[in-house]
Amino acid sequence: MTDRDERWFKTQCGRDVQLNAIHIRPFDHGFLEGRAETVREHVAPELADTARELIRGTAAVFVDTIPGPDDSYPALVYFCDFTCYSAVNPAADCSSLTAVWFADDLSKPIPDFLRSRVAKLDWAKHAADGYW
Repeated sequence: MTDRDERWFKTQCGRDVQLNAIHIRPFDHGFLEGRAETVREHVAPELADTARELIRGTAAVFVDTIPGPDDSYPALVYFCDFTCYSAVNPAADCSSLTAVWFADDLSKPIPDFLRSRVAKLDWAKHAADGYW
């Protein structure tokens, strides 16, 4: 398998999407300390805006459901930017999406972590079309 192959994933509807960028950071980034529910309350509503700040040019953001009870939060947040060279609307040239997922550790190789999540993405529902 080449490096190029590890950057391509298949969505729920069979679209091939390419990983353009990935940013991984702690869920509680910017917090020195605090109760878990307070951290979660402050971080969760900002995730889409954070994705747009980290990955400039983001046209659409999908934020997965944060796992666990309200008094806890996952250790890590993955901000992943993808492009599909076929559009949702046939009049467009391409489509793109930045997805936000969560994990408790880095035990899985990134391609394996992403493969299972991209396979569940409803690309047509969440992606934005683009024009060259």
